[in-house]
Amino acid sequence: DDAPNTARMSVATTITEEGDEPPTAQDTEPSTVVPPNPDPNSTNPNPTPNPPPSTKPKKKKKKKTQITFEQYEAIANGISTHLRSLETSSSSSNLTWTQATEWYLTQVTSEIGESEEEADKMRKLVNMVIKRLVEKDRVLMFMDDGGVDGETGEADGGGGGGKTEEKERLLGVHPNYVI
Repeated sequence: DDAPNTARMSVATTITEEGDEPPTAQDTEPSTVVPPNPDPNSTNPNPTPNPPPSTKPKKKKKKKTQITFEQYEAIANGISTHLRSLETSSSSSNLTWTQATEWYLTQVTSEIGESEEEADKMRKLVNMVIKRLVEKDRVLMFMDDGGVDGETGEADGGGGGGKTEEKERLLGVHPNYVI
């Protein structure tokens, strides 16, 4: 038994979100490098000038949010257990992404208190965890078709409103996921 004891391992989970930082001068202005003129009197027959500057646009760095595995697991298990219990109940009703987020926030109000800032932080965190559960871990899945491509999460037709439509779609726990 050389397998690691996973019950004692402490793992940090990284969840990324788009950065809201304004672009810097370095991001907006392309830098130009003028290669030196080759010296015709040089003894080197094949002078290698500096390569041309890269014209690729710089990507914005995503802001990373790190939480402990225990925090991630608590949110994921709470939401997936609640959704699974709704699926097995006689009402057979599912929750939307927004409803699942609000349900979880009501469950942890004692931890976050009455602070609006803490509630907003927790709401963003829960939304990022749900996004990971849908897109990466595939624990949660959309139960309705809703006009969104399941692979990319983009709205059909490229209308740009995919994020708001996505949050109004019904969520369910993947049938192969064991809680």
